[in-house]
Amino acid sequence: MIADIQDKLNKITAVLRQSPETVKVHNGGDDFLVVEVNRAWMFRFPRHESARQALLCEMAFLPEFASRSPLPIPRYTFVGEDFVGYRKIEGLPLTRSLFETLDDETRRVIARQIGEFLSALHTFPLDQARAMGLTEGWGGWREKAYQSFRANVAPLLSIQARTNALACLEEFFALQWERVVVHGDFYPADHVFVDDERLGLSGVIDFGDLTIEDAAADFTSVLEDFGVGFLQDVWAHYSGATDASLLHRIRMRIKARPLFDAPYALDYGFEERFKRRLLEIEAAFGPTGSG
Repeated sequence: MIADIQDKLNKITAVLRQSPETVKVHNGGDDFLVVEVNRAWMFRFPRHESARQALLCEMAFLPEFASRSPLPIPRYTFVGEDFVGYRKIEGLPLTRSLFETLDDETRRVIARQIGEFLSALHTFPLDQARAMGLTEGWGGWREKAYQSFRANVAPLLSIQARTNALACLEEFFALQWERVVVHGDFYPADHVFVDDERLGLSGVIDFGDLTIEDAAADFTSVLEDFGVGFLQDVWAHYSGATDASLLHRIRMRIKARPLFDAPYALDYGFEERFKRRLLEIEAAFGPTGSG
């Protein structure tokens, strides 16, 4: 690991043309390793081939979307064979705990900013997005996860949990979705930043999960983290359809999330994560859960 980081620092030094004074490694992502340099630059290195392909989509999409986005997004200044670098977007992650400290006016400002940002993203022309390499639903990832769940996860569950979980997945795939360009990983606690004065948002990062999917994908964490009242404030500034069907689709995604993540964790060797998801599924869909 140390040798791998040193190799990345050598590449960063070459493009910056100076040795880094400070280095912070962000190692928590499944798809990218991020190296922060001099508290000013962020360098992203894909961990595997699918992440490299996702990065190519980002590189094509972000410059085109930048003129549409009402919020700052990464602008890649440095592009290497296996990495990109951009000026750090300053601010504080929009965590639930930070949100709870904000006054009502700032919350209204943030709701408007999120609504306008997602409106701009979700109305991006699909033909143009496809030409940039964006695929539908992460290249069929959910369908593959469903097959893996049936084959590898369901047999490990109790009969009731298995029955209820499979019924949930059948209902999920029967939903009528809206096809738009989505961020795909719109978790404010990780990827949305509040400016240092806590007056509004300073930017959105990490477009590695860009895809063509249901608009509901970008609202799940908004509902989970900040509640239905704030979600409705966001929708007041959102140009897409906002009705009971969208709210149902959002809630279905939240309910089904562990069912998709368990096979992902199993297939990619995240043993502890898989065990946690298995327990979560049993608790939610088994005899003591609501199903």
